[in-house]
Amino acid sequence: MKFYFRLQYRRTIRLLDELGLHAVIALVLAVTAFLGLSKFLFIKTELAEWVYWGMTIFFLTNLGKEKRNDQLKAIFNKRDYLKVRIWENGFLLLPFFFYLCWEQAFILALSLIPVSCVLAILTNLPQIQTTIPTPFKKFPFEFIIGFRKTFWFIFLVYLLSFKALQVGNFNLGIFALAVLFFLSMSYYSKPEDEYYCWIFLMNPEAFLIKKIISGWICLSILTLPMFIGIIVLFPENIWITIAAQLLGYIYLSSMVLAKYSGFPKGLNIAHGIFYGISILFPPLLIIIIPIFYIQAKRRLVTILGW
Repeated sequence: MKFYFRLQYRRTIRLLDELGLHAVIALVLAVTAFLGLSKFLFIKTELAEWVYWGMTIFFLTNLGKEKRNDQLKAIFNKRDYLKVRIWENGFLLLPFFFYLCWEQAFILALSLIPVSCVLAILTNLPQIQTTIPTPFKKFPFEFIIGFRKTFWFIFLVYLLSFKALQVGNFNLGIFALAVLFFLSMSYYSKPEDEYYCWIFLMNPEAFLIKKIISGWICLSILTLPMFIGIIVLFPENIWITIAAQLLGYIYLSSMVLAKYSGFPKGLNIAHGIFYGISILFPPLLIIIIPIFYIQAKRRLVTILGW
């Protein structure tokens, strides 16, 4: 078991070396981003501790995916496998646990400990195979796969928005809408295999426009009920709500272009940092979107046969 965690540590160090990023610098950036985003969440909404708790469970659940755990089961016996899963969940849990304690949400923080242990044990149980229907079957795979992986998290976000509408908290409603925007962007974070692009008989410009428009339609389907609810209950803030929705479309467009600017590989570390800054400071998107568009066209020329 110790060898497994040493191996994961060495793989992480090697990956950072390949990206040209020193481990200490990566750690400082990760801690800074984690603390900054956590504080931002707690400033923006009174229900932040519950949102934080749900996010923690979401990340813990991702560690328990069947495909990943089948590999662990093939390596370890049942006892060692369970130890590995508990330790993995524990390592992931620690930063969220301590930050909840810092915000004095002690009960929620302590409740994460037994939940993480239960999630580690539940991966030993047989899983029911089912296909979750989606409203995106006529569109490319990103939203279909993403929705099926995160449908329960989407359900929690809608519960959060319902609570915001119930108590008349406009800021919380906009926050829930923004969560859906960033969740949708995450569906484009991993490049697909090249042959998924070969099937399109179109030039790079037409391909990128098609992907962006499809993304807009899917994003509209996902967010429309929440968007309409906020407008109906907060008519005095209608223009802020519309501006937020339009910004969501711009963010999604930038993510599509960012994905294909490094295709078939992902973004390099320099572009990733610059793009992350532009997300936090939207005016920079005016610069980065044309850059990503030009790079994406160059990447797709040979792949699409143009």
